[in-house]
Amino acid sequence: MTRLGRILVGALLVIGILGPAAAYAAVDDRFAPSGVIVTSPDLTATVSWTPGTTDGLTGYRVEVRDMHADEQSALTTVGADVTSVVIKGLPRWYSQIARVTAVFDDGDEISSEWSAEFQVVSTLVLDHDEPIVQHGDGVCCETYVIDRGFHLDAPMPIDVWISPKTVAYDGSDAHDGYDQTDPSWPANVDSFPIEIPAGTTRGTYPIVYLGDDWKRFEYVHDTFGFESWTYPQYSEGFVHLDGARQEFTLFEDDPYFWPDVIVDPDTAVTAGRTAKVRVRLDRTAHHPTVLRYVVRDGSARGGRDFVARGHQVTVAKGHRVAFVRVPTKRLGPGAASRTFTVRVTQVREQMARLTAHSTSTVRISR
Repeated sequence: MTRLGRILVGALLVIGILGPAAAYAAVDDRFAPSGVIVTSPDLTATVSWTPGTTDGLTGYRVEVRDMHADEQSALTTVGADVTSVVIKGLPRWYSQIARVTAVFDDGDEISSEWSAEFQVVSTLVLDHDEPIVQHGDGVCCETYVIDRGFHLDAPMPIDVWISPKTVAYDGSDAHDGYDQTDPSWPANVDSFPIEIPAGTTRGTYPIVYLGDDWKRFEYVHDTFGFESWTYPQYSEGFVHLDGARQEFTLFEDDPYFWPDVIVDPDTAVTAGRTAKVRVRLDRTAHHPTVLRYVVRDGSARGGRDFVARGHQVTVAKGHRVAFVRVPTKRLGPGAASRTFTVRVTQVREQMARLTAHSTSTVRISR
């Protein structure tokens, strides 16, 4: 039999609730379970309910039916102390309904109303969802394309159409007064609908971005996602899309505009306290700037006089200063002052410029 399940337009995670105005069914002064709710995340259906009469109750029978084909999709029994059950293996996309039947020790049975209509659908997952960072090349308006893959966690029995979209975007003030205020520039995803044919799971989508013109922006940050697309009119289909997100950041790559990293050349600390080596940028950071550093022995030795625990520090977006913190130990009786050095060696993503002032001599005194 051909089944024509009707797609529900609306939220897919919480699919339907039997309203509180629905009357309890009653038999011989016994009341049926009520308020049957079904949610369907991750290819499962969670059926929950409010108990009715519990005296003499031996358990519940939970039934799920295809409401259009009038066929039973699943049947399971649970104990009297259970008020929800997870059902797996239901047909995807076809409209389902559920009800709960209370079973008593004298053989009586009493059923709830049928739940609201719901569907179990697949989830779209990105093959690689780690953030993408690109650097401009100093050439305006040349177009580059990155193809990224995605897949469904299970095939759907119908064609599914999705459309990439920009979920969020942000950018910096530029050097000649331009702002990144357009979600389609200088990076975007083609919003043309993509088909995932019935029975298949894989597909690709392109991220398009332009070459860097450093007079237009310093950096842009986009988050790309997907939305369902009804195309063509009678081949509609939906999958879970909320978790599929791709972060994309494009930096200008012109060293002329990078901020300078300046490390205080001298730092003093009393033995037994934590040395705080100040690292600063000569301009406010437009994005988190990660600075890598090394701690080197001098007359003070690691493990004996100080403890070097880290290897990087971050200047937060909108700030200029960060501190490298190195705990020191107490000096022995009669010990002279001792020194070690902290040197900034690298800026991750190369978005700041190291200068001659990249090392601090830390003096531990009594």
